[in-house]
Amino acid sequence: MYLLNQIEKNSVDTPNKVCISNEDASLTFQEFWDISQDFSNFLINNKKNRNIVVSILESNTFYDYVAMVGTLIAGGTYVPINSKTPLKKIIKIVKSSKSNYLFSIKKNKKFFKNMKNIFFYENIKKQNIFNKKKIIHNKIAYIIFTSGSTGDPKGVKISRKSLDHYIKWLIKKIRLNKNCKISQFPSISFDLSVADIYLSLCGGYNLVPVNNNFFNFFPADFIQSNKIEHLTCTPTLIDLIIRSNTLSKTKLKSLKSIFFCGEPLMKYHLEKIFKMNPNLKVINCYGPTEATVSVTYVNLNLSNYYKLVNDQNVTIGKSIKGMKLCFIKDGRLSKNEGELLIAGPQLSEGYIQNELNKKRFKLINKINYYLTGDIGFKKNNNYFVLGRNDSQVKYKGHRIELDEITNILRKKLTKNIFTTIYKKKLISFIEGQKKDKSKLLKYLSLYLESYKLPDDIIFLKNFMVNKNGKTDIKKTIIKYEKEF
Repeated sequence: MYLLNQIEKNSVDTPNKVCISNEDASLTFQEFWDISQDFSNFLINNKKNRNIVVSILESNTFYDYVAMVGTLIAGGTYVPINSKTPLKKIIKIVKSSKSNYLFSIKKNKKFFKNMKNIFFYENIKKQNIFNKKKIIHNKIAYIIFTSGSTGDPKGVKISRKSLDHYIKWLIKKIRLNKNCKISQFPSISFDLSVADIYLSLCGGYNLVPVNNNFFNFFPADFIQSNKIEHLTCTPTLIDLIIRSNTLSKTKLKSLKSIFFCGEPLMKYHLEKIFKMNPNLKVINCYGPTEATVSVTYVNLNLSNYYKLVNDQNVTIGKSIKGMKLCFIKDGRLSKNEGELLIAGPQLSEGYIQNELNKKRFKLINKINYYLTGDIGFKKNNNYFVLGRNDSQVKYKGHRIELDEITNILRKKLTKNIFTTIYKKKLISFIEGQKKDKSKLLKYLSLYLESYKLPDDIIFLKNFMVNKNGKTDIKKTIIKYEKEF
């Protein structure tokens, strides 16, 4: 596996170079590889089933990465689980993924009293002998669970082949200073973290995970104190920095590049970023979990970004080598507009819940496509995403695209905004200080039919953010109901 070969190579070529560090400890590349092999040996020696599947309960320590790489060395599949996941949901994930083991560093007997095959890091240290059993490599590298509309999490299977294809592109595309420090804000249960973790481990850089909750609220302070040079994040993280008045060259002096993915990047994000630092390198990417992190990219800088914007939406760029993007409209393939489809070697092996695969994966002209549910178009060889096809609602007899209202407001306000049906009314929620509602409605009336105008506009100081660093609409509305 390319990924493992690269990490092992770094342990040989730069054995004493810092691989992972935080406030408490650090590991060199040689130490990391040795401990990962110990983890692998433990799994192989205690192997009771043909397939090794390890659920990893996030600890925000280097043990998380040891468990991931160690599982891959052993030929297994890992399942990353967010530390804030409720116990009932953890049990569902472990059961549906058919995990043989649940790995944790927290010895909480009450928490785990109803679960079997739990092991802790102390178990691994007792493994001194490696029985040379035949290693059978699972096809699947990892399974990431995303939210499902039914309330049950969907398990997305990513193969070793798909992961290798992405990492090869990532290493080639993102060239950093050899002593570069890379942050890791996303939870390991969010596939955006893959871009941080394996860029660092395979590229020979220093990964610096966030292990202090304070820094989740003040990310600029983390970047400053750890001298982070490369940041991978959703645009919501930049909104958080803007709100805390820390988007400054003093705070972000060390930062050289930002890799955006996971949410739409807006024009106002770039305006504020380049005003703060005109020389910052920005890459905007797009990709669902079902296509291994990201499948497009575009390089943005001060001199070109305004040419790569449609209204307030920044282009997601072109497809990466080997990946194919097109559209489907009215049941037919289209080159220029419609629902975005993805094909290529990074495509997921599907969901562990087989009944879901027919809804999202479709064979067209003998090519397997993933139907993203995102509506977009292509202009000057660049792709743009306008919103979700499920953002359309029927309201007072009319069909309305919620994202259309949101995007027009964004032109005016350059804020974090969403529009939804709330208590049978059409409402736009805006993050930030209150503005004159009547003026905003008058502005909207210049672009929208009267039946599309919101019944109300609600201002909230802060939006709620989910575990993946994205705006959480449901929790934001719940917060509003509690406060008002």
